[in-house]
Amino acid sequence: MDHRKTRGLNPLLAIWTRPRATIQQIIDDDPEGWVLALAAIAGIGQTLNDASTRSSGDSLDLPSIFIIAVIAGPLLGILGLYAVGALLRWTGRWIGGHASQVEIRCASAWSQVPAIWAMLLWVPELWLFGSEMFTEQTPRIDADPTLQVVLLVIVMIEIVITIWSIVVFLECLGQVQGFSAWKALGNSILAGLVIVVPIAAAVFAAVMVLG
Repeated sequence: MDHRKTRGLNPLLAIWTRPRATIQQIIDDDPEGWVLALAAIAGIGQTLNDASTRSSGDSLDLPSIFIIAVIAGPLLGILGLYAVGALLRWTGRWIGGHASQVEIRCASAWSQVPAIWAMLLWVPELWLFGSEMFTEQTPRIDADPTLQVVLLVIVMIEIVITIWSIVVFLECLGQVQGFSAWKALGNSILAGLVIVVPIAAAVFAAVMVLG
C-alpha cells in the first residue's frame, strides 16, 4: 500500500469506510493515542446497552443507571480491551498473526468508533422514551403507535451500526495481523473458544460429579 495516499485521513470518519487504511495510518502515527479513551467511552455505551437489555430500570432509577455506567463502564471497557487484546494476540499467533498487543489494542479500540457514534442515539431515545428504555414494562410506548415506529427505526439503525462495527473490527484486526477479514474472524473465534471451552468443560465435569 502506498501510505502517502492515506495521509490526512480523519480517523473518526474514515474508519467507517476505509478501516484498513485508517488503522494503518494510526499505527504508523501513534498506536497508543486515544486508545484508552475510546475503550472507556465504548464501555459506557456498552454498560447502558446492557442495562437496557436487562431491564435494570425495574430495580434502579435513571440517575443510578447513569452513575453506574459512568463509573463502571470505563473500567470494564479498558479491562476488556486488555483481556481481548491478549487473547487475540495469543490465538492469532497460532494462525500466523504478527501484531503486537499494542497494535491489537489499537485496532480493537478504534474499531469501536462506529459504536461510539451510535451512542448519540441515546439522546432521542431518552427524550422520547425516558426510563422505559430500561424497564420491562413500557406502557407509554405500547399506547403510542408513533413512538413504536420511531423506536423500531432507531433499533434498526443500531443493528446496522452493530453489524458494520463487526466488519470494521475484522478489517482492522486483519490489517494489523496481516490477515484477510475472514482469517481475522477465525482469530476472533479461536479467542472465544479459549474462554468458552474450559468453562463448558468445567460445567460438564461438575454436572457429571454432582449427577
